[in-house]
Amino acid sequence: HEKKNGSGAITTACLITRVVVVGIGCRRGTPVAEIRQAIETVCEKHGMDRRAIARVASIDIKQDESGLIEAAAALDADIVFFTAAELAALDRPGNSFVAETVGTPAVCEPAALLAAGENAMLVSGKETIGRVTVALAVESDDFRQVEPIPMASVTAHTQTTAHDSTFADDDARSNR
Repeated sequence: HEKKNGSGAITTACLITRVVVVGIGCRRGTPVAEIRQAIETVCEKHGMDRRAIARVASIDIKQDESGLIEAAAALDADIVFFTAAELAALDRPGNSFVAETVGTPAVCEPAALLAAGENAMLVSGKETIGRVTVALAVESDDFRQVEPIPMASVTAHTQTTAHDSTFADDDARSNR
């Protein structure tokens, strides 16, 4: 729904469906600010609005990790944990250090995929930012044909259409 406000700009409502799952791996004691920054960086890189995040997922040995729990809370997202065996069963690429430390070679990618469900699609493979690894998945294969729209394009489009006379004509007709 669009309507002109007193300044001539058009206000627009945007529905953001919460279908993104963020898989997280992190070093013990990583602060919430570092985890949130990593999530936001990866979301921005892949054109995902952070408000679309439904869940944060990780390995069960991180259940007491305050930075991880606080990051999920700040995103108003659920948080889920999986065992090393559940994560390893997806057979995602990883490394020996992680395997020796937590019992599975990969955490963020399999956690994202498991939390997103049966028809999950990986949007972003493992990306390392500081002491945090992030992977993004979406919950349904309905999104396989959708290309993310960079937020800069949305902003530019909104600014362009604010001056579009078509909307002004429509608004004038609806006020008759």
